[in-house]
Amino acid sequence: MNTQEFKSDNQLTIELLEKNDVKEIKNNLTSIYSKSDYKIKGSHSGTLTDIHNIGDTLLELVESNANDFTKDIAEKCHKNEWNLSEKQAWCVAYQIHNNIESYKIAMKEYNEK
Repeated sequence: MNTQEFKSDNQLTIELLEKNDVKEIKNNLTSIYSKSDYKIKGSHSGTLTDIHNIGDTLLELVESNANDFTKDIAEKCHKNEWNLSEKQAWCVAYQIHNNIESYKIAMKEYNEK
């Protein structure tokens, strides 16, 4: 019998950061608005505030750890002020990729909350 291991979004994010594949990071950021990629937090009340995915976690990390224009992009996208464009997603993905050690540490701290 095959058993499937279920991983939390935090564990999947940690694994994504370990790979440090900028294209995969970008794909997770652009999947934020794809309903098939949403994960439901706890009980679902029918509002989008209950929905969370790896892309949201990445945006939260950039909001907390970046000190350039990518921080502004992440904040506005995460607050649903605008959808992340392809170009913005690449910028945020490269922010993470180029500062990967900082983001690994930040994700460890985020996971411990």
